[in-house]
Amino acid sequence: PLSINMIVYIRGDGCNFLPDTDSASDWNHRWSILGASNLCTSTEFSGQSSITPLIGPQDGLLDLLNWMEGATSSIQVHLYQMQEPRLVQALMNAASRGLDVKVVLDQGCTCSIWSYDDMQKQTGFASELDNAGAEVFWFGTGNDQPYNYIHSKVAVRDGNSVWMSSGNWKSSSQPAPGVRGNVEWSVIIENQQLANIVLQQMELDTNTQFEHVTAYSSSDAPSDWTMPGVESVSGGGLATSYSVDATGEVLTCPDNCITGITNLIDSANSEVVLSQQTLDVDWYWGWGQQSPVISSMYEAAKRGVSVRVIINGAYLDDDDQDIVDLLNEVWNGTEGLDTSAIIMSEDDDVSKLHNKGIIVDEKSVLVSSINLGSSAMNRNREMGVVIHSETIAQIYKDAWNVDWNRLDNVTDTDQDGLIDKWELPNGLNRTKRVLDSGITEDLYDADGDGLSNLIEYNQGGHPLLADTDGDCIRDDVEIAWAQSTALDPNVETVTPYDALNMADADGDGVNESTVLGCDLGGIDTTGNSTDNQTLDPVGDEDGDGILNDVDICPDTPEGTPTDTEGCSNKQRMSLADASKGENDDSGTKTMLWVMLIAAILAAGAFVILKQLESKAESEKDLVSIEEQERMLAESSGETEEVQSWDMPVLDGSDSSSEEVVESSGISSEDLARCPGWDEATIQSFIDQGWSMDQLAEYYAEQLE
Repeated sequence: PLSINMIVYIRGDGCNFLPDTDSASDWNHRWSILGASNLCTSTEFSGQSSITPLIGPQDGLLDLLNWMEGATSSIQVHLYQMQEPRLVQALMNAASRGLDVKVVLDQGCTCSIWSYDDMQKQTGFASELDNAGAEVFWFGTGNDQPYNYIHSKVAVRDGNSVWMSSGNWKSSSQPAPGVRGNVEWSVIIENQQLANIVLQQMELDTNTQFEHVTAYSSSDAPSDWTMPGVESVSGGGLATSYSVDATGEVLTCPDNCITGITNLIDSANSEVVLSQQTLDVDWYWGWGQQSPVISSMYEAAKRGVSVRVIINGAYLDDDDQDIVDLLNEVWNGTEGLDTSAIIMSEDDDVSKLHNKGIIVDEKSVLVSSINLGSSAMNRNREMGVVIHSETIAQIYKDAWNVDWNRLDNVTDTDQDGLIDKWELPNGLNRTKRVLDSGITEDLYDADGDGLSNLIEYNQGGHPLLADTDGDCIRDDVEIAWAQSTALDPNVETVTPYDALNMADADGDGVNESTVLGCDLGGIDTTGNSTDNQTLDPVGDEDGDGILNDVDICPDTPEGTPTDTEGCSNKQRMSLADASKGENDDSGTKTMLWVMLIAAILAAGAFVILKQLESKAESEKDLVSIEEQERMLAESSGETEEVQSWDMPVLDGSDSSSEEVVESSGISSEDLARCPGWDEATIQSFIDQGWSMDQLAEYYAEQLE
């Protein structure tokens, strides 16, 4: 064989004789990883099978318990993490009944991705199984060679039935009925041929002659372990089983999973959809700089195949955002390919996406433990099964559609500041932030009412209606009028949201347009208009990074920092004239405090996410991202110690400062009345004629 960067290109298939053609094709028949196993057995199965698709979180725990309780001779289980007491008790019961029970678990480590509690549960449950008469093995090399981790989620019952899943035996992956949990795909397949293939692989992984497999020892038991109580399960039901004539293939990493998955994608004629916890664009171990999975997806898209990807958003990092941007902004936006990717939303039932599934042409489905990154596919023991059956594939596709269409109040796939739940019903694009003109969708004024889409979103307007409430008053005029009412003690204060959405926003029984006309008495909207057509709308006249079309300060000095509307602090202040009653230009003031608070919140979130990312990037590619739940909490705690920013609160309280600011006479009590604003911001409003009482009242009203 020829070895290049840990990849072994085997002449022939590594098992059988192949005539020498004296060509490169002799070396491309099969590849392997240096030190990996090379089973010379068929990985394909066929025939009449009973198949039970399990769609988590609604399916899983009851089906798995019922499946194990039905065992008559043996159960073999290979898992990354075992933390669900009810499932462990089912194995212990089987061993106590005299069944042959073998369990292979990841050995874990005293490292950042395994907490003390994780290790206690892993070793504690292993000791309970050992005491009950089960055979227990540890798996893992603890180095960069193959089999660094066993990340499989697979079990075989009685030598003829296989359970395979994307989820560990944890409450988040196998929740009780009605309990919130992960999106997981699992399957139970009764097929003798498939079971034999899986058992051959499992037997290899219990061979203690290999350095990555060791038998459990009583010395491995934790000293302070107590078996948790096992709660009964109530409610729910079992998933439906289907008798189908199916074919398929078993995929294992690092043996044949890369070629198996790329071959599956390469077979697509019309559609490839993926449901993935993570999907790395670049690879950093064992194969090269570019992912072969991404290459297959790209080639499929170029030949006209529709490619759709759902990515987990619970631990969104650069890798995951890269795949979203690649499919949406580059492949679709620049190259015009039929590709799209979204970040999955959550709800009261679904907590996050932990799945690792692929569906091709609604005819073939992959159910697996395989994260599509270089380390998982080249170093971990992973397992998956490809099922070729339209009946079965359609069930998973229906579940995929539910995940694609789910919306929540926070998910922003294209990172343009406009959440998916707002963009979709309002006719905007949730997957692409850069429009064909080059402007980002948040800064674009889609309806020409002088307000960007972001302002419409923040203030409650409709981005495609210049007059949201249809009262003949343009939206930017309504906002300017609402802001002017805050400084006039003789009129009812109106919020921008009410002004945009109610014809009688001040509740006096008469529509504003009837009393003041469609221009509300000549309200000045300076600072909102984007009608600057004397300049190239997609150019940048003053070079401040803000396109002319949305730059309300087109003469910013070179190198001066600006806000999202192209204005420096000095320019923003010059736009804010003293109070003029109905003609007051307080629109810019509201925009200023909105942007200041948003900047503070964004800065804090950025610090937390960057600390999490730097910590997670070194560990994420080893196994799965579920361990980052703990890392996220730790990062948040560390940030509180080292960062000085504070999130604004809504009750006006602030204990961060007791000192009086001597430079201006603005006291700590004044600052506390507008948390999130600094002294200079408050002083700028006071200089424009606001009293502190007026400012605090307006601040509280707008936050509410």
